[in-house]
Amino acid sequence: EQPYNADLDFGTGDFSVIGWFNQTLSTSTQYFVSKTDGSLADFQFGMTGANDLLLVVRGAIPARTAAAAYADNTWNQVVYVREAGIAKIYLNGSLTTNIMGSGESTDSIDRVGQKLYWGDGPVSNPFVGSLALMRISATAPSAEQILKIYNDAKLLFEDNADCTVDRTS
Repeated sequence: EQPYNADLDFGTGDFSVIGWFNQTLSTSTQYFVSKTDGSLADFQFGMTGANDLLLVVRGAIPARTAAAAYADNTWNQVVYVREAGIAKIYLNGSLTTNIMGSGESTDSIDRVGQKLYWGDGPVSNPFVGSLALMRISATAPSAEQILKIYNDAKLLFEDNADCTVDRTS
């Protein structure tokens, strides 16, 4: 849980959520991230029990889903990007089969007082698997950047991975 932060009031501007999840396929809806005050949510991003990724944006009824057959019981990278009012969802570096159309994601993300929750919060449907490297940004990475992030980070999730943090300058 992160207390209210005005920097996360994205309005109708660009933003993204990037992270990794691992879980056994579930029959319930679960959320990776929610921006909410406990009664109203500006933004929720997670998965349905139908093996699809789920997006709930303020004012958007019904929720929108993107067909994305994620691998059971393994680490998967998931990315939500809103750029110029168009929402896109990527799974493991690739754009999913459903791109949310123009105008479908222009709802304002700006309710004062809402906290940010990763995996749980005052709303139902907590995430029951594992999350890693989750982040949210007021920028929208390109498809090429998302693929690079995926390829660079996927090595961290291999069995017996050896990794170091290294600097050259």
